[in-house]
Order: sequence, then structure tokens, then C-alpha cells
Amino acid sequence: EFGYINPSNKLTQKGVLLSHLNGYEQIPIMEMVSSKALANMSPVELAASVSALANIDIKKESPKFNTNKEQNAKSYSYEDAAVGKFVNKLESVLNKYNDFSKSESEKFMPVDVNHDLTRNIYAWAYLNSQDEDSVRNWGKIYYSADKRKYKDEGTLFKGIMMTIDLLKQLRDISAEGARVSKTTSDYNYYVDLYENIDKAISLISKEPAIG
Repeated sequence: EFGYINPSNKLTQKGVLLSHLNGYEQIPIMEMVSSKALANMSPVELAASVSALANIDIKKESPKFNTNKEQNAKSYSYEDAAVGKFVNKLESVLNKYNDFSKSESEKFMPVDVNHDLTRNIYAWAYLNSQDEDSVRNWGKIYYSADKRKYKDEGTLFKGIMMTIDLLKQLRDISAEGARVSKTTSDYNYYVDLYENIDKAISLISKEPAIG
């Protein structure tokens, strides 16, 4: 269905890269990586986009009390166009993944993007790119967050830690991607991604999120 094994039952290039990923929703992540959805991003945009991949959640029911479609669309909007475009593409991939997985197993629980966490990690990376005082930046994010969704700082800490872990795994996958690339375009994509990942990690690996 997703092209990870060829007709001879051997791993395709995507399949080889997938074998280097541990944990998470692996197929949606690899679909986004292999389609070059992470190309030409700033470190801030990369950190936010990978946070969307690292923190995919069980899909929640839409709030029944809110029937305003325009308000719902606005609530999931992103101020950064590149991140918004990435998330929209990820949602399309997740819809396909959910449909396929549900057809394979009735017990499968559909998954979705955690928009609130993605926006907050974008803000964390952005503020740290503008101001070296990460403790002050953290206060701006956490104390203005919706406390109904973040009962304690641990929720945000966990999201950031998972994002950092996935970034590190994607760094290794990028190195492997460059090694097995068959075209100059693919090679350049993975080399650029590898270099950009270290910058993204640096932006979000700061106190107090990382002690």
C-alpha cells in the first residue's frame, strides 16, 4: 500500500529508511520524510514540523458545542506558512493511514495531529531563535497556554523530549538517506536535512525544558 516492499519482497529505499526508525507512528513519519516535506525549512519550522510527527495522538472527537466551521478552522491555523503547509499534508497522510489501518484491524484507533502542542513547540523554537533567555521564553509560552490542556509543565516537557528524540533519529535516517540516494536531488535533500536538524535540536534543547 505504501511502497516499502517491492514485488520481490525486498525493501525499497523507503523501506530501508523505515528500518532505522524506532517507535512513533512510523509510516506517516516516513511518508512525510521521503516525500521531501521537510525540505527548505528554517530550523524553527523544522522543529515545529517534527514535533507534529513526534506527538501524533489518538484522534479525539470534535467538540460538539462548537459548530462554527470558520472558528474551528481558525483554531487550527498556523502563523508560519511552511508549518501550516506541512501539517495540512500530514493530515492528508494520516487520513490515508487511518483508512488503511482500520481496514486491516477493527481495533485500530485513528490518530491525528496534536495542533496545540505543535504550535507551542513552534513558539518555543521561535522565541529561542530571537532571545537567548530561554527561561523567560518558557514563561511566555507556558503561562499563556490553555491550562485545560496543560495541567502541568510535564506535558510540554514530554512533547519537547519526544521531538528531540525523533530529530536525532531523523538525523541518522538522513545520513542513511544520503548514502542510499540514487539521484542528486535526493542526496542534496538528505544532506541539507541532516545539517538543519542539529540547528533545530539546539533551539529546543534549552532550560528549563532540558535541565
